[in-house]
Amino acid sequence: MKSLFVLLALLMAQNAFAQTATPQNHFGWTETAQAPVIANAATYKLYEGTTALGTLTNVTCLQSTANQFDSDCTGDIPALVQGAHTVTLTQNSQGAESPKSNAASFTFVLVITPSGFRVK
Repeated sequence: MKSLFVLLALLMAQNAFAQTATPQNHFGWTETAQAPVIANAATYKLYEGTTALGTLTNVTCLQSTANQFDSDCTGDIPALVQGAHTVTLTQNSQGAESPKSNAASFTFVLVITPSGFRVK
């Protein structure tokens, strides 16, 4: 099964690593010519080069507003090491894995919420 993946503007930039992502952000992509019921039944594996970083969690695919035959999907960004990353995505369905998507480059940062805030 071949699916084309397009990672959306969240992580796309003409200048490599121009985008910043945090654990609160999400990946976004389009499953071309695939109904949401089929896209939601699949799993999605994230790669950095040849290294598998794991399966995306909390993936949701809805009917695309741009094309009724496509599905627009989102999934959580997994815990990554802070710094520059270039990742690709594959779809896994019924024991088959798609080719890798186009690459998305971004800088992953952790922003820690201050605690114990008070007037002294």
